[in-house]
Amino acid sequence: MKKVRIIEIDDNNNSNIFKNVNFEAVSVTTSKGDEALQDALFEQIASDCSLVLDSGGGNDSRKVLKLISDSGESDNFTYLIPMNNSRAQIQNAKDTYELINNPSKCIFILNQVHNLENVEKEFMFFFGNKDLGISPAFKEKVKYLTVGYTPAFELAAMHQQTITQLAVLAENLQGQDLKTLLYEQSGGDKQKYLSLFSKYRQSQMANDYLKTVLPQFVDALKDTTNVCLANTKGGVGKSTISWQIVSYILENQE
Repeated sequence: MKKVRIIEIDDNNNSNIFKNVNFEAVSVTTSKGDEALQDALFEQIASDCSLVLDSGGGNDSRKVLKLISDSGESDNFTYLIPMNNSRAQIQNAKDTYELINNPSKCIFILNQVHNLENVEKEFMFFFGNKDLGISPAFKEKVKYLTVGYTPAFELAAMHQQTITQLAVLAENLQGQDLKTLLYEQSGGDKQKYLSLFSKYRQSQMANDYLKTVLPQFVDALKDTTNVCLANTKGGVGKSTISWQIVSYILENQE
């Protein structure tokens, strides 16, 4: 398993709520961001380590992008730009894209999608809608990934787990006599059995969800060592995606 270091550079947030994770993680303010980034880049010289920068919204993202630029490592990062579905958030994502000014290294993340079968209609301010007279956000072709809405992220957080950790139980129990196994684990206690079965259902929800989301990320990040998640707007899912999806993908790269 590949070593992954997450650096959250944010003056107003700390997303490190997880237990027993494989990645290393630190949360620092923007004033400490340069030192943390330089330390991580130095470590990469001697070790096969991937780096994920999780930047805060507003000026935090601008400062992080400048840190990367000043380090001379801009071309060695893939930039993920998450957004939720609103005209204002898509404009913030566009502003971030233009700030990065490296189109081939940018991938937009359409987050909290409710209908993956009709994402173009749902995200009309990104794709445009001729019938409604809405122009696409970009004239040129841009890369994007979709992340559907699920309560599984919150369910995992209840247990101080990532969604991939929550999914392990269901993955490991595939093909087994589930009811008999859980009954044995409960010692015949009805309440324990029901509790175990509820935890299994949560795990199954997470496992089913990841099977729809992970393949596109695996393909998009297959040649990537360093990732920066940025958007000049906060509250768009940067931390959720970096800590719960991107870290897992990079850890398991061959």
